[in-house]
Amino acid sequence: MTVFRALPYVIVCSLTSIVVASYAVQTARPDERTTSQPAGLSVKAGRLSDEERIDALIKTLEQLKDAIFIRNDKEYDAKSAADHLRKKWQYAGQRITTARQFITLIGAKSSVSGKPYLVRFEDGREMTSEAFLTAELVKLEAKPRTQPATQPATRPVATQPNAPEPAFDLEGSDAKAIELADAVMAKMGGRRAWNETRYIVWNFFGQRRHVWDKREGRVRIELDGPEGVPYVYVLNIDTKSGRAWKGGQEVTDPDELARMMDQAEAMWINDSYWLVMPYKLTDAGVTLKFLGERAMEGGRIADVLQLTFKDVGRTPNNKYHVYVAKDSGLVEQFDYYEHSDDPTPRISRPWHNWKRFGRIMLSGDRGERHGRPARLTDIAVFGELPETVFAGPEPVELDGE
Repeated sequence: MTVFRALPYVIVCSLTSIVVASYAVQTARPDERTTSQPAGLSVKAGRLSDEERIDALIKTLEQLKDAIFIRNDKEYDAKSAADHLRKKWQYAGQRITTARQFITLIGAKSSVSGKPYLVRFEDGREMTSEAFLTAELVKLEAKPRTQPATQPATRPVATQPNAPEPAFDLEGSDAKAIELADAVMAKMGGRRAWNETRYIVWNFFGQRRHVWDKREGRVRIELDGPEGVPYVYVLNIDTKSGRAWKGGQEVTDPDELARMMDQAEAMWINDSYWLVMPYKLTDAGVTLKFLGERAMEGGRIADVLQLTFKDVGRTPNNKYHVYVAKDSGLVEQFDYYEHSDDPTPRISRPWHNWKRFGRIMLSGDRGERHGRPARLTDIAVFGELPETVFAGPEPVELDGE
């Protein structure tokens, strides 16, 4: 299963690009700085606002006759290229405040591979997208406004409450797949509700109980070890360090403790994905594809998404097919492929019995396994828990929301 962490949304870009963005804001000319004026009004009399300039740059690219836009060594027509830049601008939101930032951080290169975008004109000439857009911007800056703007610039909606996480593979993913994933997130309560959910508790198929502190990145795992000896793990998910107890006695040997922390991480990665996978459809490192419509077990029709991964988690070669039921808008089945090129799934399970817990929805019914019900049980959500939950091996009784 793939590693994940809930992170606040930022634009998908490299660390270098973030530094460039910061520098650009500090050094922008006065007419390029963010203002409180609405889109469509000039920053100075007779000059275009930055949103109008960005909008004009995209439209100029869109109207290039018979031009080819090369992105990650693949060729696209001008309209597809313009739609892609609009989508990236949309996800960037208010983090792009000037036209020059737009060129540098959105229009110059792939945020995933780092390869520059190229424009090939009808006569065979090629130039980088950055050079083309910069030249067009110079023309826009020199051109005075001939009349007041009567319509706002067509900036995509900047507020995208369920937009992908940073480092999601926007370049390699389908627009339809992203749209479906955003709709699933909204149906389950929305990204804000998910990010602000503090504690989630569940029992993994009767084998072990988790108490997950999402905000602080830590988890308590309880299970019965050999001969019924109770084991308790408290793991910091970010640092992969923590404490462990066997039969109430703390494990102090460094090698044994390290081994148990590794076990705890593996259990948390696997067990949490079985519970909250639908919230991770557009996580960092995920590539999302739309595979079309298929019938689920039972005959109901679903839109199917394919999840693959780029250099994340312990098993980046995994693949999932996720079924979003057309009648409910929720994930109601998934197929797990151990290797992305496997012809058939290793596991196929339903996701039934969705219920609301706090501000989010979760499902615990995974059908049957070996002829017996397979359930994630004792699911609960908490806004507050005592710190003692993560301080020692003493049993804790929890009643969820």
